[in-house]
Amino acid sequence: MACLLAAGLLLPCGCKESADEDDRKQGGGARPASAGVTLSAEALALSPVRLAALQPATHAPVRRAFGQVVDTAPLFQAAAAAAARRAELETAQASLAATAAELERVRALHDHGENASQRALEAAQAGKRSDEVRVASAQAQLDAGWSEIRQSWGPVIARWLQDGAPDLRALAYAREWLLQVTLPGVGAASAPPEVTVELNGHRIAARLVSPAPRTDPALQGPGLFYRVAGGEGMLVAGLNVPVSVPAGEPRPGVLVPEGAVVRWSGVRWVYRQSAPGHFERVAVSDAEPVEGGLFVTSGLAAGDEIAVAGAAVLLSQELTDLGLAAPGGEE
Repeated sequence: MACLLAAGLLLPCGCKESADEDDRKQGGGARPASAGVTLSAEALALSPVRLAALQPATHAPVRRAFGQVVDTAPLFQAAAAAAARRAELETAQASLAATAAELERVRALHDHGENASQRALEAAQAGKRSDEVRVASAQAQLDAGWSEIRQSWGPVIARWLQDGAPDLRALAYAREWLLQVTLPGVGAASAPPEVTVELNGHRIAARLVSPAPRTDPALQGPGLFYRVAGGEGMLVAGLNVPVSVPAGEPRPGVLVPEGAVVRWSGVRWVYRQSAPGHFERVAVSDAEPVEGGLFVTSGLAAGDEIAVAGAAVLLSQELTDLGLAAPGGEE
């Protein structure tokens, strides 16, 4: 009987250890969280736990790319050269207008037998031809300059130069920056009209300008020019910056504030209030970092009340109830 009793006592103990081991294997070290945490109204009022209802949100999936802040100094050097060529053309055209008028005057005097010799007429004709050549040469140089600008910067930016557009002044005074983004497999027709630049924790929208006529030799893919405003003094020519590019239709979900998330056992969790004072731990494994927190498409729904502050206190209480302790360095 003693042996049977001992066997009967030991069997449940061994099964419990085996079950606990299975739980650890299935949960990656995390114990089941179905029991959750319950706080009395008094304890909840004294705790740092604060609740908020999740709001519906939409977010388009993105893919990562890299962009480089373009050095626009050569652009403005080209603009100065174009202005000089335009001035030369206008000077030649003014001279041609004067010599053409002089030729008409001399021809009229010559034809009416007045004081204009054949030599004077020929000199006037030569002067007009000389100015015509100067005009043609100046026009050719100006056209070649614009062709070079279009080949280097594209037709849109070339048009900014020709029209003296405010867009060009924004670049000149560093109110905006030009960004070249390389997107392999994306043509000009399918280029996203807007991408997001990630800069020292800030997200800045960048708007499409045009396809870039030249590619980045290191990346070997079609390039696109985007313009980004500001940068708060953090943008400089040549800087490589990560870029988020829309990669699909917007999806519905909820936005979870970063302060609501605790990390334990390698998983992100939030605490959802399922009944007054009762909180259950919910994994947010499909969360995508966005501005303001995490975008979540499953496990949570709009209207759910979660702990947006004090979630670490709830985790600590739950682990204490389970007889566990948070691993070092995790909250």
